[in-house]
Amino acid sequence: MAMKSINPATGEVIREFIELTENEIDQKINQAFLVQKEWKQTSFDDRKSLVLKLAKYLRDHKDEFVKMKSLEIGKTISTGPLVVEKCATLCEYYAENAEKILFKSNSIS
Repeated sequence: MAMKSINPATGEVIREFIELTENEIDQKINQAFLVQKEWKQTSFDDRKSLVLKLAKYLRDHKDEFVKMKSLEIGKTISTGPLVVEKCATLCEYYAENAEKILFKSNSIS
């Protein structure tokens, strides 16, 4: 049975997705686990650089993401840029502050 992504504003089916088998789900989980192990070994400077690149990418492709959000969750085109900007701003915040935040949380426990 296919799962459907439906635009909540119009009821239009945007796309259908084939359900994964249990084996395929296990493979995806294992892949995510391996990538997380690699990410854990990535320096804060490298992480910061990558997350700042993500913020730039979001802004550089804002129109595409606005259309996607409009289709995905029924956001109006006029509010879409604010959503994308918020995501980019959060990327920048965490790129600049993650090391301090994680250090504080580790020193508390």
